[in-house]
Amino acid sequence: MIAKIHTQPPSKRQQGVALIMALAFLVILTIIGVTALSTTSLQEKMAGNVQDKNTAFQAAESALRDAESVVENWPNKPTFSNSNGLYMPQPAGTDPWWYTVDWKDTTNIVLAYSGPIAEVSQPPAYIIEDLGTLAGSAAGTGSLVTGFAPPAATSGGSNMYRITARGVGRSDSAVAVVQSVYRK
Repeated sequence: MIAKIHTQPPSKRQQGVALIMALAFLVILTIIGVTALSTTSLQEKMAGNVQDKNTAFQAAESALRDAESVVENWPNKPTFSNSNGLYMPQPAGTDPWWYTVDWKDTTNIVLAYSGPIAEVSQPPAYIIEDLGTLAGSAAGTGSLVTGFAPPAATSGGSNMYRITARGVGRSDSAVAVVQSVYRK
């Protein structure tokens, strides 16, 4: 006798596997897209902060060079009265002037940068401290910053000044403070 193999016809009901797989891929692609978007946004914020800090540093550096030019062009040493940007050094154990002055008060406390500068929320400012006189300095005058040519020799003594300049970027949270010691 010949055996008959009975096969059942395929079910006409759909199982929905393709729909589930498509939804899973869609969820994965959404997660990847959201992650990429947040990473890009974070990198954009970091780049903006770096640019803001660089703007603050450039503003402070401009004010520092301006102050050095002011000191160099003094015909005589001015009176240092602990106001109007001209200060005597603080006694030992106290906070230095650049911690305690009101950097926004360019009328009575600090000296404002005289040149034009763009994209800053506050104008750069500086203070000059009298550090005293070095007797018989043969090194002359000029900035004591590494990389500058040695200043010309002078007879007598040299007055020493500490110049502190502060610059602010496009936002008030980006602040740069630079200093130099200047000999005249």
